[in-house]
Amino acid sequence: MKCPACQTENRDGAKFCDECGASLTSSQSIPPTVSPESASQNTGSEAPSPEIEEFSSPADIFAEEKEALRTSFANEPLPSFAGFDEGVDEAGETPDTAEGGTVPDAAKTCDLSGLKQMVDVGYTSMEGDALGSTKRMEPVEASDAPETGEPRKAQSFIANNDKKAKKKGRKKHARRVAIAAVCAVAVVAAGFGITYWMELWGGKTVPNVAGESQANATYVLEERGFNVKTSTVKSDDVEGIVLLTDPSIGTRAEAGSDIVVHISSARVVPELVGKMRAEAEALLSKEGFKRVSFVEFRSDEPAGTILEVSPEPGTKGKAALPINVSVAVPYTVPQVAGMASADAQAAIVDGGYSVNVATVISDEVSEGCAAYTEPAEGEELKSGSAVTLYVAVSPTTHYESLTWNYLGDVGTVEIDGESYQIDSIDDVAYTNESSCEFVITGRLVAYSSDGHKLLGVDSQTVRAYITYDDGGNIIAIQNAANVA
Repeated sequence: MKCPACQTENRDGAKFCDECGASLTSSQSIPPTVSPESASQNTGSEAPSPEIEEFSSPADIFAEEKEALRTSFANEPLPSFAGFDEGVDEAGETPDTAEGGTVPDAAKTCDLSGLKQMVDVGYTSMEGDALGSTKRMEPVEASDAPETGEPRKAQSFIANNDKKAKKKGRKKHARRVAIAAVCAVAVVAAGFGITYWMELWGGKTVPNVAGESQANATYVLEERGFNVKTSTVKSDDVEGIVLLTDPSIGTRAEAGSDIVVHISSARVVPELVGKMRAEAEALLSKEGFKRVSFVEFRSDEPAGTILEVSPEPGTKGKAALPINVSVAVPYTVPQVAGMASADAQAAIVDGGYSVNVATVISDEVSEGCAAYTEPAEGEELKSGSAVTLYVAVSPTTHYESLTWNYLGDVGTVEIDGESYQIDSIDDVAYTNESSCEFVITGRLVAYSSDGHKLLGVDSQTVRAYITYDDGGNIIAIQNAANVA
């Protein structure tokens, strides 16, 4: 079915156009136009009532009939209101009524042929409504609308608009509340910030007094309402200036609280002579010196005693100032084992001692080298004391030497009960352990009854063995001819 207004095709049986809402009912009738001439012929009779087209609901009419009315009025004559406004004076009377006449009813008839029915035939006015009065109608919810199967655009439009208006109102209200809250928070925060910056609360700011003299710093801090205490700090900076404060510069502290001002002081070489090494190290560390060397010197003072310091005590300097400290170490017998006898003796003398030399039989140390000392190596011994150096000799050398010395000194040797005057010592040889074999040329010695010494006429060669104990003492001398 085609809409006469917008020419849109609609489904069969539809009463209104789905596009523009115009009526599609074929049985619609338009009331005839009532002219003034016909009205005068029907004087005394009622004007014919036009047929009223039935509609689904007032809500549909608002939206759907708008375009239909505009289209219909374009091709139809406007209604005539003849007789209603002609010759009416200020009192509302026509000339005829003014003279006692009357206006015929037909003359008061209004031609409504150009208007369409705007109200559902089933509509009943609200109770108590005055004729011609206007009253706001409650919106029709979609669930309450009549189920006619016709378009409900007007109903949904009104309901949606009402919901959108409420939602928009709530959003606007929420935005206003949020903006007001943000503004209030900002104002409060600004108030806190300004009053804090003005130091009306939160304490006073510790001023920057670094680099100032102690007197100036004290004055500035006391002006701010703080109590000032001082502490000295060893530093390479100019002596007497402020290095830092506690609490730190720029922080807040309550008025009347204590501010400790750290003042720079020079590093001074302390008095160390006579102190022990541990105490000296602590004093130098307290002054902040970093280049300290401890040098050991042999001394009869207790070990670890400070003997000397350079530069001298009282000298001011920076942390990198080199400081040399002499520390006492005791005299000890030097280590000479294995050294040649001459070298060992020199080392003992250089160690501050005198030296005595002795020999000792040893197969473990090379002959002629130092075997050991007495006191032993490494023992503490006051300077100037005597140290005995024992030089190693082999058994052969040792026992042969003892035999040569003995035979050369005695002149007469007794061998197995017989005495021989030695004319010559022909040979001495080490045999084993502590024994030597020797050969001499001599004459037998005899004694008279009165004790006079009698020598044999002929010289003879005698071979014999001599044995010693561990101490080098002679145990026995035996003729080799008698030894099995």
